[in-house]
Amino acid sequence: MARPFIYVDKVSLSANGSDFIKIEMGATEKGTIKVISFKSTGTFQIEEILDGAGNRYSNCSSNDPIPRELFLIEKAINKGGVELPIPIELPPKQTLSIKVKDTSGSSNDVYFIGIGTREPA
Repeated sequence: MARPFIYVDKVSLSANGSDFIKIEMGATEKGTIKVISFKSTGTFQIEEILDGAGNRYSNCSSNDPIPRELFLIEKAINKGGVELPIPIELPPKQTLSIKVKDTSGSSNDVYFIGIGTREPA
């Protein structure tokens, strides 16, 4: 039976550096992410969203990134985040990776929260 689940991760970026926020599923569970939001100590952009099989969930790139303002928790606080029209499905042993890059020119912590479900596979 599916249970509500809050997925979280944090990356610490160096000035103009990038890293991946990762949401990993275990071998015996699957999940969904229905709502997403970010909080940061500086500015950043989203350059890539993909799973462990290489499937992309956006056509964003370093040349055409998603600006952070679209997913900030402050903008969506009344809704609890940005609701995805189609939830991201996370099968067993799969990792969702979101590449974020600092655009503030100084160190920056980026926090991710995803609201959805988790259940036995």
